[in-house]
Amino acid sequence: MARIKNMGASTVRFNEGVIVDGTAGDDVHALIVTGSVYVSNGITGSVTNATNDQFGDTLLGGIYAIDHGIFQNPPTGYTRIYFPSEDSFTERVGPSTVNFNIAPFAGEIIKISIKSSVSYDTRTLTCSFHKGTGAASTYSATPTTSITTSGLKAWDTHTFDFMGQGATFSETDVIGFGLSVSGDFDGSETVHFTTVVKYNPFN
Repeated sequence: MARIKNMGASTVRFNEGVIVDGTAGDDVHALIVTGSVYVSNGITGSVTNATNDQFGDTLLGGIYAIDHGIFQNPPTGYTRIYFPSEDSFTERVGPSTVNFNIAPFAGEIIKISIKSSVSYDTRTLTCSFHKGTGAASTYSATPTTSITTSGLKAWDTHTFDFMGQGATFSETDVIGFGLSVSGDFDGSETVHFTTVVKYNPFN
């Protein structure tokens, strides 16, 4: 990287502003800041890898939506139960036009956590992400991405980490999820779920 001069430890004020042009050595960026940045009057243009502002709120780089839901007594004899991101709609035994969410921005599924009132410790669980594109009235029965994990005892948390696993979607896609249990559901359990979805409105 090219030699970059240090402005010193004191506060430097430029009454007419500062224009940074070109690139910092071999890097593609015009300005590299390795510490935190405070901007009092907003930012125009693009910022890469920004996370939080001085108050701890998300600045750029995505909006995380965390939703919670529950379904009870899932029917036995079905290969998968479909559920939405949150609890406004009821789970279904097949893709449905009444229990999906519409993506307001492109994004990806980050994580799903599941607890059950019954033990699955002798079985495996598969959580799947489903989407529909274009003029689709619901999401596809074919998973976009699936993750399988070993079942745990009652009320233990099953974690399905989708980040970086290709569970992405585009703006206006309809999205939903599925859960299947090897050997079938008991039919009497209460299943709690939390979904974490990242939207990317700044891309």
